[in-house]
Amino acid sequence: MEQALGKKPLPEESAAAAKLIDELRQPLAAASNYAGAAILLLHSSEIEEQCRAVCLLEKATQQILRAGEIARRLDEALA
Repeated sequence: MEQALGKKPLPEESAAAAKLIDELRQPLAAASNYAGAAILLLHSSEIEEQCRAVCLLEKATQQILRAGEIARRLDEALA
């Protein structure tokens, strides 16, 4: 937003933004990996593999909730 107003972000703001991006990227990447692996397992006809897929989807859900919590904390900090 500051760039839209013609202002450059301060180094501290840039560092904070980079940290936030890294903090959000990790759980989102993990969720993507878990979901991708679950999809592969669901194509299997073996019930054991399909049960493993459910476990991976639960892990993906946890990571998505973690990213949501990070976003909520940021929203509170900016309020």
